[in-house]
Amino acid sequence: MLAQINVHRVVLHSKGEKHLFHQTQTLQGKKNTFDLPTLISHLKQIIRQNPGLSIANEPQAESSSGSVSLATTRAFKVLETKSILQQKVAESRKKVTVKQQKNVLPSLLENTEQLVGRRVSHRVTEETSDVVLWYEGTVLEVIKISQKNPCKTVYLIHYDIEEEDLNWKFLLLENMQKGTLF
Repeated sequence: MLAQINVHRVVLHSKGEKHLFHQTQTLQGKKNTFDLPTLISHLKQIIRQNPGLSIANEPQAESSSGSVSLATTRAFKVLETKSILQQKVAESRKKVTVKQQKNVLPSLLENTEQLVGRRVSHRVTEETSDVVLWYEGTVLEVIKISQKNPCKTVYLIHYDIEEEDLNWKFLLLENMQKGTLF
């Protein structure tokens, strides 16, 4: 029931008295939780006070390309918000993975050959637009091992980019240390 009330408040931007959208109410310093029949009553009041927001009897708003319902407009906003949140979740997961990868780094610095054959994700920032992209690829071989600084070891990597069949040389351990590779 609370989820339906929250949809009306957050997604549909329904109007109504504040207490209709809450689970509890404080009276004389005492916090009271609404029971299920009260919440159902609140939802019914919200729906009655916002008849234009009901999907069944949705009013039509004219646009240059024909008529578009308010529900359609709201649906696009919901999808857009969902997409943004999914991107944030994906980016957060990548950050956690990068932190975990830094724990693996010491063993790779001891034996640089361990990275060969592994699948990796490489973070690249486009120079012209500052857009961050992640490219998937496979480490093919070690090109040059640096004895003094293992982070300077050069690897050959093949990226899964459909337009191009290219192999690139990168200092992958250095990128891993920076958090742009996992």
